[in-house]
Amino acid sequence: MNRYKIMLVDDEPDILDLLEKALNIEGFYNITKIDNGISTVITCKEIQPDIIILDVMLPDIDGYEVCK
Repeated sequence: MNRYKIMLVDDEPDILDLLEKALNIEGFYNITKIDNGISTVITCKEIQPDIIILDVMLPDIDGYEVCK
């Protein structure tokens, strides 16, 4: 089992679910799903993911601001 911490960020639940299923098939299970930018920034500081798959069009702050 992979121990990489992955964060998926998108405001579309169907996209989050699809990405999670695809990653599970490839053996990745330590996945955090988030649907807005502010929660992403807060959670990222807490769990320190190894990789983030980030949508740039989020409802509160865009993905570019999240990256900053």
